[in-house]
Amino acid sequence: MAADGFTYDQWAQVLLDAAPIGISIGRPDGEIVFYNPRWERISGYTAEEVRERGWFELAYPDPEERVRAIEAAVAALSGGAPYVELEITRKDGRRIWAQFVTAPVVVDGKRYNFTFMADVTERRLAELRLASHKQDLERAVAARTAELEGLNETLAMVIDELRQANLAKDRFMRTVSHELRTPLNSVIGFSDILLRGLAGELGEEQRRQVEMIRDAGEHLLRVVEQVLEVAAIESGELQVDATEFDAGHLVSQIAEMLAPAASSKGLRVVTRLPTDPIVIESDPAKVRQVLLNLASNAVKFCERGEVAMSVARDGDSVRFAVADTGPGVDEAVREMLFDEFVQGLLPDGSRPDGVGLGLAIARRVAEVLGGTLELVETSVAGTTFVFTLPARYPSRSGKPGAV
Repeated sequence: MAADGFTYDQWAQVLLDAAPIGISIGRPDGEIVFYNPRWERISGYTAEEVRERGWFELAYPDPEERVRAIEAAVAALSGGAPYVELEITRKDGRRIWAQFVTAPVVVDGKRYNFTFMADVTERRLAELRLASHKQDLERAVAARTAELEGLNETLAMVIDELRQANLAKDRFMRTVSHELRTPLNSVIGFSDILLRGLAGELGEEQRRQVEMIRDAGEHLLRVVEQVLEVAAIESGELQVDATEFDAGHLVSQIAEMLAPAASSKGLRVVTRLPTDPIVIESDPAKVRQVLLNLASNAVKFCERGEVAMSVARDGDSVRFAVADTGPGVDEAVREMLFDEFVQGLLPDGSRPDGVGLGLAIARRVAEVLGGTLELVETSVAGTTFVFTLPARYPSRSGKPGAV
């Protein structure tokens, strides 16, 4: 007796009947010795039906399928494949996937074939769905990739066309500007000749008219120079001649240049400089250009008080500031202040001379020098621009001074 009055054989029978997988035991000649309830529930065939017609005849009505199933069983019994998954046809005609594990055993000198069967239909269907989803995803990815490649090619063509158009625009601007320079210089030159009386004395009204011609020519020439500079910056042809110079001395020079114009408006131009020199390496002409633009704008738009220029070290950078006590930058133009062809209004509501390229050029020149130009403060109490530069110019190619 094993336990609770049951023999080992009885316990074995209980376990076989309650097993969650199908179990069959057969002799080498195919006769079924044991066939548990789970096997019957999975396949739908009773033990009697299997004994009468044979498992392979029932589960694999298609001859080719039957041959593959028999070959798989022989391979398992010979120690080949540990398990195999095959579709079988249930008694009700439904097709399901079943996993089989078959192994030979010897009991009391007799050989038997033990086979375990599990219904894996749900898993196989899930795998098929997953494979189908994967294929759909791969097709979608391939289609999207092809679409993006097409868009990239179109974008590359558009970028190339824009680049060519931009180059054509730059060439046009340079050509036209150069063509304008010669006649404008002639107009200015002949005006000076007339004003100096080299072609005869002028009357008061004649002198006033010639001065207007000269002033208009000089104004137009400044516009042409600015257009040329914009074209040079956009085409990457603006050259930087980096050298060492005293930043404080440069600020003092600019203040002296603007003092007469400021004084004529009742303004003061003041400088706030450190005691020790601030020697930096950059292009002094271009630094002067940026600062002169900021300071002259401050004088132009300020009606009272002062224009203050300062310079100080800030770590590895140098910080220039130009502050005024003017009315501040109009809110309508603050966001576009550094755009091309944007101008604020003078305190009296009129438009200043120029075409609105000064600050746009100043910021671009600052960037070419490796720095920044920002409007950091503006209100009714005044405006402050800050121009920051690296203390040492960061060359952008193997050639000194190349941009």
